[in-house]
Amino acid sequence: MLTATPSDFYRRILARYFRRRGKKMLSGVFVHGLEHLADWNREHSHEVPLILVANHSSWWDAVMPILISLDRLNHDAYGVMEERQLRRYRFFRKLGMFSIDRDNGRSAYRSLEYAADLLRDTNRVLWFFPQGMILPNDQRPIQSFSGTAHLVQMIGRCEVASIAFRYELLHHEHPTAFAKISPPISFNGNEKLSKADLNEQLTQMLTEAVNQLRDNVVAEELDGYEMILEGRKSIDVKWDEVRGNSKGKIQKKGR
Repeated sequence: MLTATPSDFYRRILARYFRRRGKKMLSGVFVHGLEHLADWNREHSHEVPLILVANHSSWWDAVMPILISLDRLNHDAYGVMEERQLRRYRFFRKLGMFSIDRDNGRSAYRSLEYAADLLRDTNRVLWFFPQGMILPNDQRPIQSFSGTAHLVQMIGRCEVASIAFRYELLHHEHPTAFAKISPPISFNGNEKLSKADLNEQLTQMLTEAVNQLRDNVVAEELDGYEMILEGRKSIDVKWDEVRGNSKGKIQKKGR
């Protein structure tokens, strides 16, 4: 496996780079529930690690953790990446990524052991995409590999939150990115759940978050969604500004 080789210098550099990419390619990034992740700021003395379980529907899913955990919240954050992809993009190791090979059971177990040792008795944050591949956002049921459940059992004491991502072309020329974070659930290692039952519980948590985000976006019920990145303005917005008639529908609803 490939271990993480995090560097605060490279984390700052790459966070700035991906922030610029987001500004150029997206109309904005809106997040609901940032307060649920505040305790894991590096300046806090929280001693329970956090696992963030996210859906995987887009290339941008690799950028959103950087914008949320590194650029906005100052987490000591790590992530899991398919080994063949991490060998191709090794610079992600500098961000805190390490590899997993789900086609090799023994290697995958070593990766989980590494993750457990990395997180145990710390305030570190680990991003996990249990679907294992990019899939359509509205494909149901959501199916998850059991690695997250196994990791929770290995760590013992931790908290787990689900985070849903969605990208939509709404009122603007460029897509808008949305994220919805659920309140963390505490685990202390004494739960009498099998790995299968725990995986089902975590998958249900993720499904609920993804469904809630979908419903919020479809109904444009975006109160409580905070803009963490203002992106590129579309032609119609620029024209409205020239005419003194700027509305910014999504921006206003997201503030």
